[in-house]
Amino acid sequence: MSEAANQRLSPNQSGLTPLKLIQTYSPEDWEAFIEEWTEGFDPAYTQVVRIGGAGDLGRDIIGHLGDPKVRPWSCDVYQCKHYDHPLRPSESYVELGKLCVFTHRDDYPIPRHYRFVPPRGVGPKLYNLLNYPDRIKAELISNWDQYCRNEISDKEEFPLTGSLKDYVEAFDFSIVGFIQPAQALTQHQRTKYWYRRFKSEPPVRQQPPDAPENVQSHEMPYIASLLEAYADHLKRPVTLDDLNGLPNFLSHLRSTRGYFFSAEALDRFSRDHFTPGAFNTIKKHVFDGVIDMTLLTHADGLACLIEVTKQALTLVLPPSDLLPYVWPADRKGICHHLANDGKLGWVKKQ
Repeated sequence: MSEAANQRLSPNQSGLTPLKLIQTYSPEDWEAFIEEWTEGFDPAYTQVVRIGGAGDLGRDIIGHLGDPKVRPWSCDVYQCKHYDHPLRPSESYVELGKLCVFTHRDDYPIPRHYRFVPPRGVGPKLYNLLNYPDRIKAELISNWDQYCRNEISDKEEFPLTGSLKDYVEAFDFSIVGFIQPAQALTQHQRTKYWYRRFKSEPPVRQQPPDAPENVQSHEMPYIASLLEAYADHLKRPVTLDDLNGLPNFLSHLRSTRGYFFSAEALDRFSRDHFTPGAFNTIKKHVFDGVIDMTLLTHADGLACLIEVTKQALTLVLPPSDLLPYVWPADRKGICHHLANDGKLGWVKKQ
C-alpha cells in the first residue's frame, strides 16, 4: 500500500479515517474542503472562487486558468453535490441543465472541465453515464422536462425548444466528469490544510537555512537594538563595522542572526501547516513571559538581553499544535523579532 493511500485509511484524532470524516461534513464544510483541495493543483490556478449557494448558476467552486478580468477567460468548474449516498443520474440532470442554460445565455463561458465532486463518490449508474458523453446528452434531453424545465430556476421556466434545444444537442459533454473522494484526499495532502483538518500525519520541520551573509534591510531594527546593547556594555558607540575588531561581539551577532532567521523559518512553517496566527500566538506568550525582565535593573543593555533570552528558554508555553516545533533557537529569535517590532528593548531610556 502506498504512503498516500495509508494516510487516507489511517484514523485521525477523531477516530475516523479522513475518508469517513469527510462524509460527516455539512454541505458548507464540503465546499470549504474542495476549495482547499484546489490549492493542490500543479500548475496552480491563478484564482479560486467559491460561490456555492443561491445564485451560483451551478458553479460551487471556480478555478481560473488566467486573469478572470480578461475575456474570453478559461476556468474549471466544480459542483460539490452533497448527499448521504453516492451521486445518482437523477441528481445530476439539473446541474447539467444549468451548465447548458447559463452558458447558452452567456452568463459565463463554457468551462474547460466541469466536475462533480461528491463526498461519497458517484454511483454505478452515473459512473457509466459520465464515461460516455453522447449518453449524457441523450439522457439529459430525455429527462429535461422532469428534472430541468422547472427546476433550474424558481422564477423562470426553461423548455427545451428553439435555440436552447439546438445548443444542448450540439454541446460537447466530454468536458463533464467526476472526482472520487479518494482522489480529492490524495491531492488535498499536497496542501497546507491537510494536517489542520486531519492531524493524521504531523508535518516535518526542516532545519532552517543559515542567515544571509549580509544583514538584510528588514533586520535593521533589532540589529540597531543589539548594537545599542553592545555600546551600553562597552561604554562607547558601536557600529557593524566596529565588530570586525570585536570578535566576541561579532560571534554573538552571528548567533543572534541565526536565532532571528530560525524564528522566521518557524513563522513560515506555521503558515504552511497550522491555524493562521499560530506563530503570533507563541510570540505573544513569549512577550508576556519576558517583558517584566526588561523592567528590572541590569548592569547594562547586554546583560538585560542575555537575561531576557534566558527567561525565554525556560518559559512554559501553552500547548498548541505548533509548540512541539518550537526550538530553543526560536525562543531566542522571537525575542529579537519582538525587538524588531519595537516591543522589546535592551537599554533603558533616560
